[in-house]
Amino acid sequence: MSADPDEMKMYVAAIRESEVLLGKPQKTIQKSEEAVLTKVRRIIMSNAVIKSGQVITKNDISWVRGEGDFCAGDENEIVGKTATEDISLGAPFKKEFFV
Repeated sequence: MSADPDEMKMYVAAIRESEVLLGKPQKTIQKSEEAVLTKVRRIIMSNAVIKSGQVITKNDISWVRGEGDFCAGDENEIVGKTATEDISLGAPFKKEFFV
């Protein structure tokens, strides 16, 4: 590419502007998002009645919007664990439910 000094300055300025417009790769929660975060976050809930002593399988879990101890992405913290108490259908999973 050939460019005189003024064209090169404009080219570099356009590149810098595009870098700003692309933003940062890290995602951060904005102040305006905090109030609705718990309402839009998907949590893991029981998809079946689970008896105390039963090992949780992937068929025993489902996802809904709401508040809970485990969010979508935390499945590995639940599947394979043993329930320490009976868990009703549709109950959000809580940390005290497991061994």
